[in-house]
Amino acid sequence: MEHALDILMRDTKYKLLFRWDRAHCTEMGFNDGNEDHIFFVKELRKLWEKKDPSLPWEVGEYDESNTLLVENYPHRALLNPPHTTIFPYPYDWNTEDNALGPEGDLRIYLERLAASQNVQKFVSENPFDQHLVHASENHPEISTEVYLKFFHKYSYKRKAGDSMDAQRKNSLEPKVNSSSPLAAQTSLEPETSTVTALVGQPLSEPDLSNTGLGAQTSTEPQTNAGTTTDYQQDWPFIKQSLIWATIDSLVSCLTPPQKPHFSPLKNTKELHREGLAIAHMLTCYNLVRSLPNIKLNDPVDIINDNLEVLVDLEAHGFDVDLIRCRLNELLSLKSKAGQHEDTLKELEKRSYEKLVIEKETDQLKVEMEKMQEKMMQAETMQKVKEEEIARLQSNLHPDFTQINDWELAFGKLAATPL
Repeated sequence: MEHALDILMRDTKYKLLFRWDRAHCTEMGFNDGNEDHIFFVKELRKLWEKKDPSLPWEVGEYDESNTLLVENYPHRALLNPPHTTIFPYPYDWNTEDNALGPEGDLRIYLERLAASQNVQKFVSENPFDQHLVHASENHPEISTEVYLKFFHKYSYKRKAGDSMDAQRKNSLEPKVNSSSPLAAQTSLEPETSTVTALVGQPLSEPDLSNTGLGAQTSTEPQTNAGTTTDYQQDWPFIKQSLIWATIDSLVSCLTPPQKPHFSPLKNTKELHREGLAIAHMLTCYNLVRSLPNIKLNDPVDIINDNLEVLVDLEAHGFDVDLIRCRLNELLSLKSKAGQHEDTLKELEKRSYEKLVIEKETDQLKVEMEKMQEKMMQAETMQKVKEEEIARLQSNLHPDFTQINDWELAFGKLAATPL
């Protein structure tokens, strides 16, 4: 890892305060069915409260106002306050991009954030997410079942988390000034490893040679369960889960905006309602994010399954008209492409059959040429035989008197005594 950091950060490596490896993550205690794929989350609270005594900063030095987590996988930020994480696309070495290069979208975003006074407020007002433009084929999707497992495991930690927030606020007021270093976190995460960096840098000289930065100022603490908007007042449950803050942040980036009513959940057990609502929110988010990943040669069942999911989402108040329209357009194009492909296959079949017939015709022509040659030879031999017969016949013209003389001489000779 040291060698990788030397390449990535070069002369700015001295600004690296912390490497966020698996040892500092919170394991979720379950997997996706593969024992080697244990899910884990990154809790910013562990850094802010300095759970690891070896971290090179004081408790309260960093908080929501001056920390940004750059993470490829949204589920790893589920326990963090809203608007403290952005989710760019995973790096794909097969795809050319300039996200961090001059005029790169991520670089421009981070430069603007570095000039802001409050990270959380800036991200709230300027969401940066994986929109319907491009997606990596290697980006794994987390199933609804996994999110439900996570919800049941962590949804009742809110009181403990709020208590810790209150204690930290009362006993450790953050002391910040314009000369304090900025805190930033970025996920330098290839498929084989997970590393997150905490970087310090002066506000007056934002440096983007690494992928993390932040601004430092105070802000009011926010509840991890998120806020309840007007349309959410009519939901058949009360928002209590820690996950809502992150979900609200993720779903706020969707187009079109979503304001589900979850009325059908009134027919389910009250204890299940919030978990099912979370599952529907994540299903909608994952479905929208999966649209750019659909390929022309993918099975048509993928689109049909998504259309079936939209029926359930629509029943719960999600605005799916635009999504359904997009899926139907994809389905129509896929159908046309399928018809064109069928025509190409039929053309290929006919071309092959024509090639076979041409080969048979050529073979018959060769055989006919051989037969014609044999016929000419036979006709030549026939003429030769006819000439021989004619010659022989021309030698057979004795008169009948000579034949009688031969018969008498033969008889006489035969009767003469020896």
